Amino acid sequence: MSEEMEKESGSAAAERLTFFSDAVMAIAMTLLALELPIPEELTGDKGEQVGEMLTFFSEHSDEYLAFLISFVVIAIHWSTHFRVFRYLRSVSRRLVQLNLVWLLLIVLTPFTTKIISLGDGNLLRFSIYAGTQGLQFLVFALIVRYLIKGDLMRVGFDPARLYGSLRGVLPMAAAFLISIPVYAVIGSLAFFVWALTPMIAGQVFRIRDQRAGRTKSPEAR
Repeated sequence: MSEEMEKESGSAAAERLTFFSDAVMAIAMTLLALELPIPEELTGDKGEQVGEMLTFFSEHSDEYLAFLISFVVIAIHWSTHFRVFRYLRSVSRRLVQLNLVWLLLIVLTPFTTKIISLGDGNLLRFSIYAGTQGLQFLVFALIVRYLIKGDLMRVGFDPARLYGSLRGVLPMAAAFLISIPVYAVIGSLAFFVWALTPMIAGQVFRIRDQRAGRTKSPEAR
């Protein structure tokens, strides 16, 4: 096989892997919506029906909130995956294996969402959900790390973009994993860890970049 044909084959494999991953994530998002509770047939006049609907949504608010959280998390995964894999030149067996493990955890998201949304909150339910989500981000960090070390990206691709992806993925992994012991101590307030940890990490990275820029600027002049 000629070098040109090998490049074409590698590019086609990269596109197939990307399209397959997109399809799996789209299915996972759809399954999230299918698990949402649906109001039964309403009775009474319009005013009473509105009241019944509001009561129903209030009774199932935990399930709807869990759906929104999981939808946002999968959207973050898709966005990160898209930003990295659109520059993929070819694939390897190791990359395919890591990507399949990551997709397995994505597919489990509707199941773990159901676990955390049903019944009274407890540490076991919370740990299953948060642990699975944290593991998803860690596996994707391994994928990015593998791509940094490998030679699978397009010619001219700036590796700094991969390091930038790690900046987003690792704080998310830390947020979910740290929230488990936090939940054991303070309960449902641990949910705020999922939002606060990435925000704090982003500020730390920005401050570090600003200091690094000021340090380099005298040398540049």
